[in-house]
Order: sequence, then structure tokens, then C-alpha cells
Amino acid sequence: MADTLDDAADKPTTFSALLNYLFATKFKPDGERYSAAEASKATGLREEYISNLRKGKIANPPAGRVQVIADFFGVNVGYFTGKFVSPQAADVTQLDAPQDQELWDALRKPLVREVALRAGAMGSAERAIILEMLGRAEQLAKAADAAEGARTRHDKPDGSTTP
Repeated sequence: MADTLDDAADKPTTFSALLNYLFATKFKPDGERYSAAEASKATGLREEYISNLRKGKIANPPAGRVQVIADFFGVNVGYFTGKFVSPQAADVTQLDAPQDQELWDALRKPLVREVALRAGAMGSAERAIILEMLGRAEQLAKAADAAEGARTRHDKPDGSTTP
């Protein structure tokens, strides 16, 4: 069997598997994973309902609820329906603002493009590991900033930082 979710045999196909994959790979700004309680509060869906979705007890939720969940995780609803065109195949003239503008702004920053290109050549499992590593790096940077007290770092246009 293949090692990554990019291989057809390993791609999640059930709603519960797709949802659980998002819970495992989408992170809060602080680098932590979302809990069912947080998803419930943000989506307005009951925590028990989200739990039942994750366990596969509800295989085909209504479209409106699928959209709410997709919006919460910042994915196209097609992620769940199988009607999503991969980013590599998408026409860049069809990008949605402001989310896609945020992406393009990020890609203009030093090294971000290189990270994205290298991650694009990896399988889904490897990308999930990279996301975990980025989350941990953010946590460490916040802890270091807090330890420095009043000192803050500011980005220079060349991507370096100053104290």
C-alpha cells in the first residue's frame, strides 16, 4: 500500500475520514489542533453532531452543514464532494478574494515560494508533518518573544529581522 494520501488507494473517501484528516492537518494560529468543542462553537453545530460525523455515524450530512464545516477549515466544499479542482489545475484567473490574495501576498515573501514548491512535491503525510513543524516553530517563536519581554522583532523587506 502507498505511503501517502496522494496515492489513490490511500485517499480518504468517506466524509468521516475527510473530516478527521482536516482535524489532523489544519491548525489554529497558535499551532494547536482544533477540538470538536472549538469547531462546534465556531460553526454553530452541536459538538455531539461533529463527533458523530467524525465517527462515521452520519455518512451524508446536509449540504449546508458541509459548507459550514468547509468554511471553518478554510477548504473548498468540493474537498468533501469530490468536485474540487486541484490547485495545480486551477486557473489562476479564477481565484477568490480575499483568501487567495492572502496566498499571493504570502508567496511574495522571501523563502515562502521555495517552501511551497518543495511541499508540493511531497505527499500529504509529509505535508502534514511540515504543518506540525511550522506550528511548533510558531509556538517556540512566541515563547522566545515572550521571554524577551519588551523586545520585539520587526521584519525587514529582505526577510531578515531586527531586535
